[in-house]
Amino acid sequence: MLIAILENNAKNSAPQSVNYCVTDFCRTPVRLQICSLQFTLSSTAFFALFSGLAIVEDEKIEKLLRAAMAAPSAGNQQPWEFYVVTNSETLQRLAKTSPYAGCTATAPLAFVVCTKKECRMPEYAQIDVSAAIENLLLEADGLGLGAVWLGIAPLTERMDAVRDVLQLPEELDAFAIVPCGCPAQERVQ
Repeated sequence: MLIAILENNAKNSAPQSVNYCVTDFCRTPVRLQICSLQFTLSSTAFFALFSGLAIVEDEKIEKLLRAAMAAPSAGNQQPWEFYVVTNSETLQRLAKTSPYAGCTATAPLAFVVCTKKECRMPEYAQIDVSAAIENLLLEADGLGLGAVWLGIAPLTERMDAVRDVLQLPEELDAFAIVPCGCPAQERVQ
């Protein structure tokens, strides 16, 4: 089950655009079939153009998050938090945090992937989070979705811009934005 962090009510001073912040699910075994993974890796084209008409269902969002959190991490520290952003105004603001994030404005959702500053092995945190993002991208492809990894870290001005948009707590650093949605067109590699 997804953990809601922000309620859409007047009492909350945080932006009303972040629907979920997820830190952990019960870890479930993930089976990969070599032939299907090989096909996925050779046929995957990460999309930056999204069909604005289609939304991504909560079930698919949960599958994406579960895949991301099934990634290996050093000492099983899992130094990540995932924000799922669906509010169009916030997606527009995230699109301005990097010169390469424009496609976020047309996506129905974006995952903002953060690293925890305090973890047992901080020297491995970015590697761990990178593995989680790769799992998310592969799962998106498997679900027929398009997604693209937009690097935010280690550029301080981009990290700070994302922090300002989402009002991230001090103990987190923005690492990447992953816009996701139904691709506007099929691309063959």
